[in-house]
Amino acid sequence: MKSFSHFLLLFILAGSLSVQTNLTAAETTYAGNLKGIECTECKRNIAKALGKIKGVKTISIVKQSNTKHRLEVITDGSVVITKASVVDAISGSEHYRVTNWRKKRQ
Repeated sequence: MKSFSHFLLLFILAGSLSVQTNLTAAETTYAGNLKGIECTECKRNIAKALGKIKGVKTISIVKQSNTKHRLEVITDGSVVITKASVVDAISGSEHYRVTNWRKKRQ
């Protein structure tokens, strides 16, 4: 009887771990604002740079005003994309500036 209870406990633990693994691998959306984008080529350069970050699936850059663009990055959930990692990725151009950054609620 003792071996059956151990088996049952292991089965329950394994099931909860597999559920937890699936939850952490869900898509995650991050959003922020950018300044310094002047043209379509700027958007391409930013998207290309951010696309090199592990786990990034989709990048959207939408003009909000003459000086501000909305950046949205969707990842596979395997890594956390911080403001610092975005700044680092686009650091090849000094005129792009990330003014805020946050993980969106799912």
